[in-house]
Amino acid sequence: MTNENPNDMLQPEENDRPGETPKSGPVTVGKGKQLMGQIKKPLLIIVMLFLCTMGLWIAVETGLAASPGDKSDFPRSLESYDDGDMTGIIEILWSRAQEEPFNPAALLIFLCAIVHTFLASKFMTISHQWEHEHEEKIKQGLADKDSVHYGAGLFHFLGEVEVIFGIWALVLLVTIVGFFDWKTAVNYVAHDVNFVEAMFVVTIMTLAATRPILKLSETVMQKIAGLLGGGLTAWWFTILTLGPILGSFITEPAAMTISALLLSRKFFHLQPTRKFKYATLGLLFVNISVGGTLTHFAAPPVMMVATPWHWDTLHMFTHFGWKAILGILVANGLYFLLFRKELSELQHDFSVEDLKHRIQTELIKRKDLQTQFEKIGPETVKTLDFEETLHRKTAEAFQHIKARLDKDFLPHLLEKGIDENLVKEAF
Repeated sequence: MTNENPNDMLQPEENDRPGETPKSGPVTVGKGKQLMGQIKKPLLIIVMLFLCTMGLWIAVETGLAASPGDKSDFPRSLESYDDGDMTGIIEILWSRAQEEPFNPAALLIFLCAIVHTFLASKFMTISHQWEHEHEEKIKQGLADKDSVHYGAGLFHFLGEVEVIFGIWALVLLVTIVGFFDWKTAVNYVAHDVNFVEAMFVVTIMTLAATRPILKLSETVMQKIAGLLGGGLTAWWFTILTLGPILGSFITEPAAMTISALLLSRKFFHLQPTRKFKYATLGLLFVNISVGGTLTHFAAPPVMMVATPWHWDTLHMFTHFGWKAILGILVANGLYFLLFRKELSELQHDFSVEDLKHRIQTELIKRKDLQTQFEKIGPETVKTLDFEETLHRKTAEAFQHIKARLDKDFLPHLLEKGIDENLVKEAF
């Protein structure tokens, strides 16, 4: 069992009084509002991504429906500017800005997008700070418990790197409409530039971070790690090998997202040394950079040359893919030899955490815990020594659960060959 404070698990509702039966209606409504508050941020991000994608898709579809003769001369070609006799870059830019006022606006949008990218982490920090301050106000009774800080939600959205492309692409589209017209903007999006790859990467990265994809990837890697022994070394080697190879099928950004999240859960959570942390992170970056060369349709650099050079998946695998796999295996093997001692030292903590996770997810059902704690409430509210009774009854509930684990589940785990001391430590 985890070392959680029992009091934190049994905080009474704000409006409950000793001797009174809690009203299920308001509590249910409060929990419903709290749940809605928790899903507002991800829902907002999904909606905004959807709107950005749909806006560009509508523009592209409208432009594709237009005849080639409807295309305008936007953007102007470099030859159309009468600046061949100019030599200074400032002089050329100033001249072109005077001839085409849209150029400074487009340059400003581009600079804003770059600055926004570098400020994304700062926006996220501000969001977390405001959210924390709002939570403190709720605890002090200065704000309603079901209220939200809209500024924190806005900055959280602006701090998501995935949405920066969509935001400034729409700003550029609106600016083109303002300087020219809707037809020019549609023709530009549909015929002159290609946003498909950028939208594809944004969508894939968003989907890769969802629970079903992470769970599927974790299950597949768990099967492979199990074949290698199921220990920390097996997980570390599997994530750093199979994760980068996924970049050939679900794009490198998505493979990086999945691999980093799994390493965070299985490896970085155990607090290895700083040297080992940075070595693992660097190895992941290198492996990801070559892991997308097994196919011709996933890695952006490969996609740029695959069509003009007529490269297909067979060509990619026979010329580059097998070499990338071999390089990943060799690099992982060398790093394992270098850090095998530390991996061995972390194995005990990994086994305990893994057992705790299995006990909490497979052996102990939420319904059983709820039944035990529901028995405590009616007895404690009838007594004057509420705090003492609460501690005593909570301890009794934990002892009951531990006794049941020892009786029903300990033999089952020992039959699988798991060390008894390790199991008791996990309990």
